[in-house]
Amino acid sequence: ETGGSRGKHSLLSLSIALYGEARYVKRVSRGNFSPPPQVDSAIVAVVDISRKHVKNIDEELFFSILRTAFRQRRKQIRASLRTLPAPFHEVETALAAADIAADARPETISLQKWLTLTKTLSPHLR
Repeated sequence: ETGGSRGKHSLLSLSIALYGEARYVKRVSRGNFSPPPQVDSAIVAVVDISRKHVKNIDEELFFSILRTAFRQRRKQIRASLRTLPAPFHEVETALAAADIAADARPETISLQKWLTLTKTLSPHLR
């Protein structure tokens, strides 16, 4: 799910969504591992791989922003992006332009909103 805001995202799931679509293949029982983890696992295939989302963004900057935000993923996005080398009012303006609430948690933000945030912040982070 790349367009909406449902579900929890991670740095890994957003990275996959940037280049393709993750599709569930098969469940792998925890009993197949030694020692067994607390949860079952899954095999996931990445399909429809393309660069359509990265045509108009700086990929390095996109991942830098994501890493900054997910370093403290339990924090609100406003607080986690404070360490970016950009004037804070520009960060707040970019959050508003991407329609991201300042109190949102990084895992609740869709790929499309991260892309918009990256485009908006790009001139202030170069």
